[in-house]
Amino acid sequence: MLMQHIGVGYFGYYRATAYAMKHSLMPEIAKLRMKALNFWDKHGIRAAADAFDVSTRTLYWWRRLLRTGGPEALIPRSKAPLVRRSRHWHPDVLKEIRRLRTELPNLGKEQIFVRLKPWCEARHFYLSQHVNHWKNHCWCSR
Repeated sequence: MLMQHIGVGYFGYYRATAYAMKHSLMPEIAKLRMKALNFWDKHGIRAAADAFDVSTRTLYWWRRLLRTGGPEALIPRSKAPLVRRSRHWHPDVLKEIRRLRTELPNLGKEQIFVRLKPWCEARHFYLSQHVNHWKNHCWCSR
């Protein structure tokens, strides 16, 4: 017996279901923004700004998002920076850490820091920023 989807043969069925799925899965914040824009169309921008407790500039911004990207554009994105600063380790410091880890594999980050600090001060390296980073990243096998 041939198994077919329920929408086979109905013109526009898949488009309608895709539209319904988009709106049913839309987050509440996007629905609220859409409701504010619809309220603006009916009652004006001042009333919408007062009713939804946002500025008029925010309403203009949401309208621009809706026009350029559709309803999905009203879903808030992450505000985390796209490019994050990465730590740059001097290769000599990494070599010394590897050497200490291989010679004394049971040392914790505090003891490595104590042994590495005089070595780094003699070479004008500063490690205080990177100490907490050590526990999460091991540079050699234990």
